[in-house]
Amino acid sequence: MGSMRMMKELLESIWANAGTLFVITLILAAAFLASNLLGRFLSWYQMRAEAAGSRTLTLSITSFASKSLNLVIFSIAFITILAYLNISITPLLAGLGIAGIAVALASQDLFSNFFGAIAIFIDRPFKLGDRVKLSSGEYGDIVEIGIRSTRLKTLDNRVVVLPNASIASANINNYSLPDSRIRHTLRFSIEYGSDVEKATKILTDVASGMYGVLKEPAPAVYVEELGKYGINLVLLVWVENLRRDSDVPGWIYEQAVKSFASEGINMPYPTKDIRYQTISD
Repeated sequence: MGSMRMMKELLESIWANAGTLFVITLILAAAFLASNLLGRFLSWYQMRAEAAGSRTLTLSITSFASKSLNLVIFSIAFITILAYLNISITPLLAGLGIAGIAVALASQDLFSNFFGAIAIFIDRPFKLGDRVKLSSGEYGDIVEIGIRSTRLKTLDNRVVVLPNASIASANINNYSLPDSRIRHTLRFSIEYGSDVEKATKILTDVASGMYGVLKEPAPAVYVEELGKYGINLVLLVWVENLRRDSDVPGWIYEQAVKSFASEGINMPYPTKDIRYQTISD
């Protein structure tokens, strides 16, 4: 008899609260549905974006966005349920506000670097493998783009870790854009009285026969100025691969000096003309 009474009371309680349970279930179902749709969208966006950008950065951003937005979705669902149950959420919101301020103050660098990563991802000033030079002086190849920092490998095999916030506000020279070609400007000086036409031909022949130098645009030589000690010439050469940007100029300088010497063209050097004069009494 007692068991029947308890069962009846339980059923009556469930029936009386069926509307409340239905609403709570509906709110939770909506939260899970929103979370599922968010996950599908981020997966689609990640697959689409990886082809054009950094896989590491894309994974980092989508992972961070997924966790943050899911936290927001279920927090809203939780607060909505409390409000529906007539539970005061004012103390909770006040506590969350104070906690949010504390977290924001403690995470300023984290968020600034995160939004710096988003700026890099959207603007795409570089990608993995690009050779860049920053206004702060760092020069090398991009080897990793993360959510907090970007790693750059210098030519002397060091890895420099750069906060994304500083990169997002820096001036960047990207030597890989629009392609890997790069132009070098090499300067030479020959003595006054030298055959300029002959020197020009020597430089053009040396550059044209050098491995890695493009035939088009062809190497070009012009007189830059009449200097204090000699005639200053400029040689412009285009290199097919920026990875050789430190090799080709050295090879050209070496071969040009040898060719000038064999053809009797002298390169000037600073001199002083000191004259002594005897003054008679």
